[in-house]
Amino acid sequence: MIAAVRDGKLIAMEGDYDHIVNRGSLCVKGISMFATHASPNRLANPRYRAPGSDHWEEITWENAQGPQSSFPR
Repeated sequence: MIAAVRDGKLIAMEGDYDHIVNRGSLCVKGISMFATHASPNRLANPRYRAPGSDHWEEITWENAQGPQSSFPR
């Protein structure tokens, strides 16, 4: 996937024609990524939900890469 950025904003996305497998075609998920990226509902920071809790809390990127990220699923 090739993205075009102007002034720090994503302005276009397209398939990579030189890709050996898909030759520039995008799946449905790939096509919808532009709208997902620009959505005001998109999360900008990681969130954490403690085991047994129903509440999500916003955490820093440093904490997201800390001990809770090493728990097995």
